[in-house]
Amino acid sequence: MEKLKTKTMGYIAAGVVALGAVGAGLGITQPWKQDEEPEPPAPPQEVQTSQPGRPDGYLTVGGKQIPCTLHEGDGWSILVPQEWRIDGDETHLAAVPELGSSVELAVGPGSLEKGPRGVSCYRDDDGTMNRIFFLGEGEKQLEVSCRAPEDQWEDYKFTLAAMAKSFTVDGEQPFQAWSPLPEEPQWQMADGVTVLWLDKDGVALDGEAGKAVKAKMQAWDTDYRSYFTGKYRIEPLSWKASYTNLDCAPYVDIFVGQVRYELADPAKAPADAGGGVNSVVNGWYSNGIDDVCLAVLHDGESVKAVKSTPSVGLGRPSNAAWLNEN
Repeated sequence: MEKLKTKTMGYIAAGVVALGAVGAGLGITQPWKQDEEPEPPAPPQEVQTSQPGRPDGYLTVGGKQIPCTLHEGDGWSILVPQEWRIDGDETHLAAVPELGSSVELAVGPGSLEKGPRGVSCYRDDDGTMNRIFFLGEGEKQLEVSCRAPEDQWEDYKFTLAAMAKSFTVDGEQPFQAWSPLPEEPQWQMADGVTVLWLDKDGVALDGEAGKAVKAKMQAWDTDYRSYFTGKYRIEPLSWKASYTNLDCAPYVDIFVGQVRYELADPAKAPADAGGGVNSVVNGWYSNGIDDVCLAVLHDGESVKAVKSTPSVGLGRPSNAAWLNEN
């Protein structure tokens, strides 16, 4: 893993570090340096008997108290602002601020029979921002998921987080003390080089991406390898997902980049992409399955490891389970 300092990578490094210094001057800080919410949400254990029009509890967001309704499921409960619309039963909940809104908090069974404990943040292909709180092995397999369009995320992320932290299961609030919550980290691209900024250094990711692609190509069988010349190119890496509170590392940031492989015969490409989508542009092939996905495990100051992670389920509990186990 290559750190960008004064002379590393020559001109590119100098340019990126200068940009980083400007960012620092503006007070830009990474998610692990930010306060999620200075005031904790009111604990639902203090809920009084529900009366028409009377709040069951309150959430404190941005110094303001939000009156809430307590939705109770099978062994779990969560506070939802009174003005929000609720659709749910003992196993599920879907809450939106208004009818037709794309902002949503949902509670439901976990996607894994057994899995890790943690929280993720990721961006969908359409730009929707997501955060999932998930419980671990031996606990009720429930997930609290929050989502909002990218242009509304900043407006709702603190309210959604406060709601999720009020989630109570079997008398416990498993997410209450989780901090910091994952966010898109500070990263930059300069002259085609993608850099993740930690507390002291910028870490260039492109060298690790090249290693991951070469390792993947070496694992191809002889027949599949015969379609290609051995040359490849990686599109610029960009952020896709982050995790906190995993066993493998305090923070995990995932970056992805499309990889194209040069065909030996531009008119002949592999017929089966293994669930991907074949694309050939000027003799260069991609299927979406063999894209590079780098998971950077770190503590905010230094990198613990960089893993080439499967491209399926990024930002979801299934990928968190893979990271913990590999």
